[in-house]
Amino acid sequence: MHALAIAFATLSALRVPGPLSPRNASYRIEATLDPDAHTVTAHERITWKNVTACPASKLVFHLYMNAFKNEASTFMRESHGHHRRSSKEAHGWGAIDVSKLIVAGRDLTKQLQVDDTLGTVALPEAIGAGATVEIEVSWKVLLPKVFARTGYHGDFFAVAQWFPKLGVFDASPTEKGACVWRAHQHHLNSEFFADYGVYDVAFTAPERFRLAATGVQVSENHAGSQHTVTFHAEDVHDFVVAASPHFQTYQETIPDAWGKIDVVLYSLPGHEANVPRHLAAARTALTLLEQRFGVYPYSRLSVVDVPEGGEGAGGMEYPTLVFTLGTPTPRGLHVPELVTIHEIGHQYFYGLIGSDEVEEAWLDEGLTETVTDWGLSKMFGRERAEYDLFGHHLSHFGLARLEYRRRAAIDPIETVSFDFLDNATYGTVTYAKTDVVMRTLESLIGPARVEAGLRHYTDGWRFRHPRIDDFIASFDAGAGEDLGWFWKNALRSTSVLDYQVLSIDSREKRAPAGLFDGPSGRHEVAPDEHHGGPYTSEVVVHRAGDFVFPVELKVVFDDGSERRAKWDGGRDGQTCHRFTFEGDHQVAWATVDPDGKIPLDVSRWNDGLTRVPDSGPRRRVAAGFASLVSSLLSLAGF
Repeated sequence: MHALAIAFATLSALRVPGPLSPRNASYRIEATLDPDAHTVTAHERITWKNVTACPASKLVFHLYMNAFKNEASTFMRESHGHHRRSSKEAHGWGAIDVSKLIVAGRDLTKQLQVDDTLGTVALPEAIGAGATVEIEVSWKVLLPKVFARTGYHGDFFAVAQWFPKLGVFDASPTEKGACVWRAHQHHLNSEFFADYGVYDVAFTAPERFRLAATGVQVSENHAGSQHTVTFHAEDVHDFVVAASPHFQTYQETIPDAWGKIDVVLYSLPGHEANVPRHLAAARTALTLLEQRFGVYPYSRLSVVDVPEGGEGAGGMEYPTLVFTLGTPTPRGLHVPELVTIHEIGHQYFYGLIGSDEVEEAWLDEGLTETVTDWGLSKMFGRERAEYDLFGHHLSHFGLARLEYRRRAAIDPIETVSFDFLDNATYGTVTYAKTDVVMRTLESLIGPARVEAGLRHYTDGWRFRHPRIDDFIASFDAGAGEDLGWFWKNALRSTSVLDYQVLSIDSREKRAPAGLFDGPSGRHEVAPDEHHGGPYTSEVVVHRAGDFVFPVELKVVFDDGSERRAKWDGGRDGQTCHRFTFEGDHQVAWATVDPDGKIPLDVSRWNDGLTRVPDSGPRRRVAAGFASLVSSLLSLAGF
């Protein structure tokens, strides 16, 4: 280990001055892969600092691989062996076994209590506030056949969530002055959360395997048929290794204001057509992210392809390394670009801003989905971001809105990942609805102020662990407006936004007819037989949902002229507002949100109304929807 330490000391994985994070959870790991037995045998030394104001009387480790140990695990009970469009194969179990645990020189192996994917050890002496402790762990991992992020397929290995990793010891969100370990069992809908540190990893595998990993490679040593590749990473909170004899590498350098970023793509045979697509997507994503949210501080980014049959490992983010999906698709179907942009987006939302993917998944997945929307729109144009085939196209945002409308009122965005109704609701609300929320906010306050709010948030919370209140306070400060009313509805409730034109009434302005009393007595006024105006028209707008939002009304008169009017949406509690228009022409039709600025509105069907019933608009919408369905069915053949 001494020689490794010297090698690591001569190379930095950063391209800006560090340290950038508290570095309170650092790992030195020596590991050996046995590809035939599908195991990794390893030893680690953890340097952990208690950065809270509370003493830590126990340590809690994540033992994620036990999620695949048997059908009684939390993950298997909830997933039933199906996840990420993949399924568990027979006998493809995984597990992790800790053979040694030493804390501050004391052997506590027998005191380790393993409960599913968590290992807890009570300490003989608490680790005081500000104190540092050395922890040694030896363990062996049995890798599962990959269907949910980690494992193997043939001679492809995604060695992820493979080492005993400490949870996050943090201030309690509910009890003032107390601290808790933020470490949950591994659920179907939950991902990962950890502290930042420095990783020095020596990974041994048969020489035929090419390795990609978090950080940068600093050395390679050969011994017989084996080689040991050492990696170094700084200011990261996880470490992953990918291994395959078949990797083909392609490199691109992206220059920027801080120097350059080396992007390395690890592709597989038969996927050559996607190489330029992945590299273009990586360039788009990194350029956009740096323009909007500042420097990507690492010198390298690895993009790793996955084989057919190993798709369960694809579409995953880790610090400085992402797994994409590599099966070639028609160029008009933008799946390779979508996956690559999305996972690189996580380098900021999860990587640089260390939010809790378990308790508040929208802070990484949801905001990353917005970045994905921006990136695809930059590459292909907003209206063609998702696909552009057979004369039809669809925006990424349009698809998000379709998904959101199906489950708009089931669970709030802020729901803890494993408390959602089901996996479909988790995905729709966390990903699609968050994108729709952010796009609606762009319409409300403007894209520049949304970008300013997000930039203020990312600048202030780099290498920290923000929660929802931190996001709101930081965003509002950057955007220059208190948006509490918006966030309350959008993030913290199942409030539905739905405005409709309820009725249109138009009548001529005439002198009243009938009997009238005057100085000379009662007299009768005959009805005015003149027709053709002027007219009084009334349009009633109804707030059909409980999400209050400012709304605009457009009315078109029978001579083709139009007028617009605004309503605050009913902040005073009113659910209806009556607009009155007087003039020489009647209102022919009216619509709310005429420019489509309120994507959160769950129904476009009721936005408009004609004074005289007309099925034409609905026929046109129905025809367009049928065309979309036809295109999607065609795509299903690929």
